[in-house]
Amino acid sequence: MNRLPVYPEKEEILDRLKFETNRLHRLQGLFQEGAACTNLLYEISAMNKALTAIKYELVKHQMKSSIEVIHGSSDRETTRAELSKIIQLLGVTADF
Repeated sequence: MNRLPVYPEKEEILDRLKFETNRLHRLQGLFQEGAACTNLLYEISAMNKALTAIKYELVKHQMKSSIEVIHGSSDRETTRAELSKIIQLLGVTADF
């Protein structure tokens, strides 16, 4: 698994992920209690939006990081590896 480069917003992202984890646990409880489908769907929609926003931040960070590495390197293999990361990100973001 690739390590995330130095990321100043890491704590913020972790807090947002923890919030969504807690939301998922609440959603499971609502489901077990027999909550209305509309309420469940509303919560799932909110989670999807939040996770998409987190995904966008991570992609943005990786793109910026890769571009900085490419600009700072004259090594073709390093450039190739960073371009490969960018291409992978384009696949991940196809569903934005």
